[in-house]
Amino acid sequence: MFKVEPIVNIISNEVIGYEILFNGSIPNDVLFKEPSVYIDLFIFDKIKQFFFDKFSKIKKKIFININIETLCANSNLFSELPGNVYFEVIENGRKFNFYENCLCNEKDKIIIDDFGTGNANIDTIIRLKPFGVKLDRIILNFSDTFLINLLSELNKHCQIVIFEKIETQEELERIKSLGFQFAQGYIFSKLKHYEFLFKIPQKLSVKSIF
Repeated sequence: MFKVEPIVNIISNEVIGYEILFNGSIPNDVLFKEPSVYIDLFIFDKIKQFFFDKFSKIKKKIFININIETLCANSNLFSELPGNVYFEVIENGRKFNFYENCLCNEKDKIIIDDFGTGNANIDTIIRLKPFGVKLDRIILNFSDTFLINLLSELNKHCQIVIFEKIETQEELERIKSLGFQFAQGYIFSKLKHYEFLFKIPQKLSVKSIF
């Protein structure tokens, strides 16, 4: 039912966390495109059932996707999170502005996802100051100067900036040369079965496992 994707410190090659992905018959980009409180809560309940009692032993950051509507309608979900678990939400324009206030008190548990796809923008990051931001690889279409300035600005307002969907060595070397420190994508690993989380040593290099 669940797969995991590693998030890597591309300077030290250490795996610093994992994104938990629902592995149903419906692709995640379709499943989470339109909000469904029932689907979200079902998935969250299954994640609790499979993982929550074990997350504290992993000592890596864990990222879970959830729709912002569900999160704001069920703010008690924050209190159920283990200390190393974070919610990923997509900033979707006017809807996000409507729900943004409910996230302010829990901003240290929030990752803004899909930055660069036309949804999230720097104003959102400045206002909310979330724990982290995930950049879509589409941003690689911009110039090096733009990317350097973007990283500098994001680092002022959040603790971690992660480049998603990195697929080639060329892409990896480019973001590394520009100062980015964290990434995820198929260049590191295909999706792993969730049990992989509980069979690994605490300190890893990418080359040793993927």
